[in-house]
Amino acid sequence: MSEFNLEEYLQKLQQATNIDDCPKVPLPEIGKDQNYVFVSYSHKDYKEVYYDLAHLYCQGVRFWYDKGLAAGEDWEKEVQENIQSPRCGGVIFYLSTNMFSSDSIFKEIEFTSAKKKHNIILQKNYFCVNLQNSNISDMLFEVQETQRKEGKARLDTKKLNVLTSTFSDNDTYIKFNSSYHIDELIEQIQHKFDVTSVEGKRAKNTLDLGAIKDPRIALFAV
Repeated sequence: MSEFNLEEYLQKLQQATNIDDCPKVPLPEIGKDQNYVFVSYSHKDYKEVYYDLAHLYCQGVRFWYDKGLAAGEDWEKEVQENIQSPRCGGVIFYLSTNMFSSDSIFKEIEFTSAKKKHNIILQKNYFCVNLQNSNISDMLFEVQETQRKEGKARLDTKKLNVLTSTFSDNDTYIKFNSSYHIDELIEQIQHKFDVTSVEGKRAKNTLDLGAIKDPRIALFAV
């Protein structure tokens, strides 16, 4: 396996114009007896999410995201299996209006919130990274207004109830545009999920974020 160079990757991420021409962050090696965290996000937010995943990879965090989807496989079935697997320690949701507009992510939310199946508890622990300077209710209102203006079907009552019960402004979430949000992200992962391989840390590839006031500077102006 070739060595992953964080700085070089961020340069390529900055230059990408869409998700199709953007190199994907490698999936970490996950042993058969090791847990991982599932990453749920909208493809429209790929730059912010891949920025985080690149740093998590370098810090030895075991995660799974849709790069792991096999070609030709049943997307919904494979995602459900990866979220509800006993080895999935939890889910990280990247909150944005793009995410709340996505039917596929709504499915992931339902898989995360499922209660029981065959006497097995399926509900997963989770936390969120907020990609916008907005609270949850404002983002949902924006989604509703955008859909109304575009003549699309608005979020139905069921979806709104699920979204508002799953995500709350009172819950702990990390703001992507806050200072040192990568440090906060790592801390939350270590606190909530057993998915960090200390011996696998690739710290030599980690940029000095202490000198960066806004992490988006590193993303768009490497």
